[in-house]
Amino acid sequence: MPYYLYSITADKEPELLQAFDGYRQAKQAATAMRVELPAGENRLVRIIFAQDPSEAVELLKTKRERQPSEDD
Repeated sequence: MPYYLYSITADKEPELLQAFDGYRQAKQAATAMRVELPAGENRLVRIIFAQDPSEAVELLKTKRERQPSEDD
């Protein structure tokens, strides 16, 4: 399964940027894109591991419950 790199805007709409076969390449690309974002821009760059882009979008839009930590 590939790693997908998405840009998520303030209105929560994910935009597919690239797909990668390996995590290391996806992580490097995401880090580089985050550094290039202008200060104050309300956008996230996220990596998601999924079978295809439609599953990746579903996973990105699924709200997850906060996991309790040891400090809670």
